[in-house]
Amino acid sequence: MSLFVVRSRVREESVPAVEAGIDRMISALTHEAPEGVRYAYCKLPDGVTFMALLELAEGTENPLPGIAACREFQENLRNHWIDQPQAPAPEPLEVVGSFGLFE
Repeated sequence: MSLFVVRSRVREESVPAVEAGIDRMISALTHEAPEGVRYAYCKLPDGVTFMALLELAEGTENPLPGIAACREFQENLRNHWIDQPQAPAPEPLEVVGSFGLFE
């Protein structure tokens, strides 16, 4: 299993557009139902920082670039983020303990 996180901070006025994009992306993933993929987008308490978690089963390629709604979201996100000179990059995570999550 591979686990990745992407964090992005957006302008306050962009939050509704970002949330709508996330909704379209999740709908597309639900429709496509790629094997070996678990994905979630969360909003942090500050209301403007978003965190995406992507879990890929062993040997599974990241399907997100091949899904139009996911590509569009990534392309449009650049119009909304702040404090970042370039697109937020996925960072690998190492699970050091888990109960019922990331299995």
